[in-house]
Amino acid sequence: METKRPDSEQLVDVHIYVLPHNHWSDQYHTAYNDAMNFTVSAGFLRVHPELRLNELRTEILDQTDEEVIPPEYIFLKSVGRTMATVKNKQETKVKVKHFLPPHNFAPEIIVLAKSGGADSSRTVGSFKEHIRFKEEEGDITLEEETPDIPSVPVEEHRHDHL
Repeated sequence: METKRPDSEQLVDVHIYVLPHNHWSDQYHTAYNDAMNFTVSAGFLRVHPELRLNELRTEILDQTDEEVIPPEYIFLKSVGRTMATVKNKQETKVKVKHFLPPHNFAPEIIVLAKSGGADSSRTVGSFKEHIRFKEEEGDITLEEETPDIPSVPVEEHRHDHL
């Protein structure tokens, strides 16, 4: 029995973003919606709107850059003024269409790195073994993890001859 692929006009484009952990509140298990201003784009997916989030994980691996997506992550959903975690058992019920207008402001899905524990609401500070998010002058850049090197003061040099 062959599975029929959906026609391309049935597919939707959905932008995937990664939320840096420093914009997530571990204490309250949430982030304000304005944290979207600090997300890193992982690209977009072309998927069917009826696809469930647990099935979307395969599409994310197939269609995005693996260096940007954390090895383990949870989905976030904007509900009211904040983003909440989508629990593992909700991933079999929540569909891509729930992240599209009119359910959502724009066709976008946000993910956040998670810990290895069974509770999907527990997150890690970052996925240091792969990539570290670094904020510099309001811009977010991706940086490969390097060991912490103590800073050494640089002497000020005088150019008396000028």
